[in-house]
Amino acid sequence: MRARNVVVAGLLTLAGCKGCKQTPPPQPKVQPESSAAPSKAPPANFALVSQRSGDDGDFGKGLSLAFDGAGAPLLAWVQRDPQNAADAQSDAIMFAGWDAQKKVFRAPVRVAPRRITNDTANRPLGFARDDKSGTLLITFDTEADGHDRIALATSKDGGATWKTGMLPAEAGTPRANQCAVAAAGGQAHVIWVGEPGILYTHAAVDADPASWPAPKILPQPKGVEGVHARANPSIAVDSKGSPGVAYGTGSKDEGVQVRFYFVRPGDAEPTKVLDVKNQNDDFDARLVFAGTNPRIAIAAAMNDMGDPPDAWSVKSDDGGKTWSKALAIPADGNHSLARSVSFALSPTGKAAFTAGIRAGNNDDSKCKDPVLSRGDLSSWSTCSPAPSADFFFQADFPVVAFHGEKLAMAFVNNNPEAMAKGIVYWTE
Repeated sequence: MRARNVVVAGLLTLAGCKGCKQTPPPQPKVQPESSAAPSKAPPANFALVSQRSGDDGDFGKGLSLAFDGAGAPLLAWVQRDPQNAADAQSDAIMFAGWDAQKKVFRAPVRVAPRRITNDTANRPLGFARDDKSGTLLITFDTEADGHDRIALATSKDGGATWKTGMLPAEAGTPRANQCAVAAAGGQAHVIWVGEPGILYTHAAVDADPASWPAPKILPQPKGVEGVHARANPSIAVDSKGSPGVAYGTGSKDEGVQVRFYFVRPGDAEPTKVLDVKNQNDDFDARLVFAGTNPRIAIAAAMNDMGDPPDAWSVKSDDGGKTWSKALAIPADGNHSLARSVSFALSPTGKAAFTAGIRAGNNDDSKCKDPVLSRGDLSSWSTCSPAPSADFFFQADFPVVAFHGEKLAMAFVNNNPEAMAKGIVYWTE
């Protein structure tokens, strides 16, 4: 087996990068002002969303990406101690949107200055936009009255102002984390991991969080109680407005270390999607829908040594009753991916996948950071948004999304020779 040089996720050496521009660093490409109608989205290429300040190594953690009705990007993320006061109470959820008139991203808005209790995972924040009302929703785990709670922040003015409240807690559980949200047709759906299992609740997007129904435990596999501490559940809404959930957990079956499931609220029990026989301390799943048919991207080591590929896609063409065999999403060379993934699907079935780099080396690598895989769920290829550029990023927390057929990506750049350190947005 090839020797592995473990590196911090996304931090790759610049050695051997011929032609890398040192000074001055390339600037984000922004279209010049003109008398023509302003663009509704940033120009193709890369643009700086928010510059990193101080020594916040977790800047941009939880980065999430969505679009407004005109196709302009909307981003949310976690900012640790933004006042540099060495005070965890000043951690914040941040938001930024695109200013179509000025052709720049607006200054970030603090959504909620609440302590984040479980942001050690790199998974994206729960972030969604309701297509009917335009309401934006962000879910995050926090602390209230000495207990873990799930907070819901909503904005009805495109992210300029936010209102935050606590969702009802499951009686008696000391645990509430790994939350996610989906919205469509004026309805919002929220899940999180609690002590007894994955909890689900839903309400109208404009309902006061305190008035939401008490959460219910989603159906569990027979013979299995609770869920893995890192179930990393994902929720999405299909074309009929019906939610579905994908997650991974342990199994009672001998030889199966992790089993991935798909379930809809109201099902008698979840449907098995994929078994993993190797030990995985961390894993992840992301759910999207093609009409009413679910598709899932999974991060898990399938082979004994945990070598690439360690990302996979599966699909169902009968609403989630039966599932295809796992299709490998190839790595770029010897890079091993972080166990937090982003997965997106266009209306015509174009698929995109990304994850941070957690280990490996540059041997046999043909492209540059950030990693971007494209396919149609019958085949995949992996490269990056700008493989021919004479510089490369050091990317953390990458996410992908489609607006129509147009693919976009956001990530945290840590290479100042490519662009200022901070959150970067790219679009085709």
